[in-house]
Amino acid sequence: MNSPTYPEGARDRLGGSSKKILFVISTMSAGGAERVASIMLNHWAASGLQTDLLTFSPIEADHYSLPQSVQRHFLNIQWASSNRLHSIYSNLQRLRMVRREIRRTSPEVVISFVDRTNILVVAALFGSGIPVIISERVDPKMYAIGHTWSLLRKLAYRWASRLVVQTESAAKWARTHTRPERISIIQNPLGPLPEPAPWVGRKKQIVSMGRMVPQKGFDVLIRAFAASRAREAGWRLVLVGDGPQRGTIEDLLQQFDIQDVAELTGIIREPANILNQSRIFVLASRFEGFPNALLEGMAMGCACVATDCPSGPADIVEDGRNGLLVPVEDVVRLTDAINRLIDNQDEAQAYASAAIAVKSKYSTDQIMNQWDDLINSVIEHRGK
Repeated sequence: MNSPTYPEGARDRLGGSSKKILFVISTMSAGGAERVASIMLNHWAASGLQTDLLTFSPIEADHYSLPQSVQRHFLNIQWASSNRLHSIYSNLQRLRMVRREIRRTSPEVVISFVDRTNILVVAALFGSGIPVIISERVDPKMYAIGHTWSLLRKLAYRWASRLVVQTESAAKWARTHTRPERISIIQNPLGPLPEPAPWVGRKKQIVSMGRMVPQKGFDVLIRAFAASRAREAGWRLVLVGDGPQRGTIEDLLQQFDIQDVAELTGIIREPANILNQSRIFVLASRFEGFPNALLEGMAMGCACVATDCPSGPADIVEDGRNGLLVPVEDVVRLTDAINRLIDNQDEAQAYASAAIAVKSKYSTDQIMNQWDDLINSVIEHRGK
């Protein structure tokens, strides 16, 4: 796949191409954090900045494409530990390997995504003088990482140069882990997308996408679709993604006898094409960070329904203007919302038309300006 082009300007905002950014994330497999990482890396590379990427999974596992100018690094540090003593020794080994690799690349700033990776990177670079910007990608209040890791996070995060979250709700949590002046709220950018197709010409299709785990609430959506008038009105359900709960989802489709009007696509390279064919997008998540899938559904001109979960959807959807919000895990309210959109085409089309405005609000250039300003600030205050 050809790498997308992005607006220029990052190199100028960051003071020329001499600055070097190292991005660290565990994997570049299909996922929301990885999607955002790919958008950011493509943007900086297209602007001529020196950008490196370090992962802990092999390059062969990558789902997202990056330009050749992004220098790719891989560390094999995901081996299993046989006991507690071996675990302590292994983690010390991991810290040394990560520190050595990062120092070898000589970045001016390191950006790390996702909780455990953040902890590892901050600990590995302690005392190195290299500034580290870390980012939580889901609502930390809702996503448990275990008692030991939570304690380590509380210790490590106070040493990060900045902690980036996506919502004010997550920022409240962040204030318990570091000083308020070190917290930045930056939403997710939308990558390049095709032009939305006319809404009335699309299929009678309800689409949802994400990793097939309990967090995403596919079970709630299936129950709501089965209880709605969608099937008798000629609508189909399309679920995009994969994950450990796929078997459970297939069983639910059978249980509610809707397998003949449902499709599980698995992981696909260009989900925007399916969004562009669909009239309705539903996010049924139990919790989020700042949902890329919802942003893309709105940007592609779908009439959208989302749960008012922590956190993100209420920051994006204005209920009754550019979409609908429903309570978390409320099958009845989600069913009513689906019925409302399939029964009232003019209302659904109005929501879809209003939703497209997110393309401007969350454009790559708009959001990346905030990242560039943050990086500049961190480099200027290095060591202070």
